[in-house]
Amino acid sequence: MPKYTETKVMLPIINQRIKPGTFLLSTFFGGQPKTHKAEIMEIDYKVGKRKMAPFVSPRVGGKVMEREGFETREIKVPKVAPERLTTIDDVSSTGMGENEYSTKSMKQRQQEMLVEDLSELDDMIVRREEWEVRMCVLEKHVPIKGKGVDKDVKFDDDDTLVLSGTNLFSDAESDPIATFKAEQRKITQATGKRPRIIVFDSDAGDAFLKNVKVNEAFDKRRIMRGELKPTIKDENVTFLGKITELALELYVYDEWFIDDDDVEKPILPSGTAIIGSKGLGKMNYGAVKQMEKGKFVSFESKRVPKYIVDEDNEITKLRLSSRPLPVPENTKSWRVLKVL
Repeated sequence: MPKYTETKVMLPIINQRIKPGTFLLSTFFGGQPKTHKAEIMEIDYKVGKRKMAPFVSPRVGGKVMEREGFETREIKVPKVAPERLTTIDDVSSTGMGENEYSTKSMKQRQQEMLVEDLSELDDMIVRREEWEVRMCVLEKHVPIKGKGVDKDVKFDDDDTLVLSGTNLFSDAESDPIATFKAEQRKITQATGKRPRIIVFDSDAGDAFLKNVKVNEAFDKRRIMRGELKPTIKDENVTFLGKITELALELYVYDEWFIDDDDVEKPILPSGTAIIGSKGLGKMNYGAVKQMEKGKFVSFESKRVPKYIVDEDNEITKLRLSSRPLPVPENTKSWRVLKVL
């Protein structure tokens, strides 16, 4: 009978677990993920452009069309691999909230700690995935830096639209709805896909709700421009309403993370608005290689656990490895605006 610490036993546990809420990841890259059989991923994405099929003579078979704007790259994405140590003292003492007269065996405590540790390590990786999506969406590249690692996966140039003067949403003369309409048309023209969602940080969302022209537009009841009715979706997401004429849903997202410099930062910087569509791309996962029972094995999976026993020091180590990378379908299918 397989042991609960074997990789093949732990894999289903971690892959079936419900992940913590991450709005950018679930909204923009929340579709079916793509796993790769090797550490090196071959990724495809487009950079705008729309070509029509050409006319040809009846006596000509056809015309070869180049894959204009289509990029194929091979990338070896470094692992993220948080670990958790367990000592013999950890499984000998009573846990937090556990009765001091508990009859749990050391094996039972070890099993419970394994499940809890797997969950916490997975949460860490999910936060890293959300951060990668953040960088992809806000700056159109994903910098990967760490101990012995220094890569930058660039998909396109940063094309953030920085508003100024009377165009700032905080200015009484600004017209946010007209701004979004113009950007929506540009994106639709470039990609053939109409943006359906806007995501604000709370400062940008407040400025939008307080904007004079926004309120004037929504007060004209005879013309159904949309509806503003803020509704809490969860701890960090608020649904503001809809701009019906543009078929745009409006959300505010407030979440923070501890960056690699140990400084807490907002996922969306103050004054940010993102106009795009749900499902901008897919999460890709490279294969994870590790040693199992004296042999090197490659796993094609989003997460790969490994349980290591150090009997000399009476310590066990649980490692959870992943090679995540968000890959957009078309880098022109969204736009970031600095509205404050």
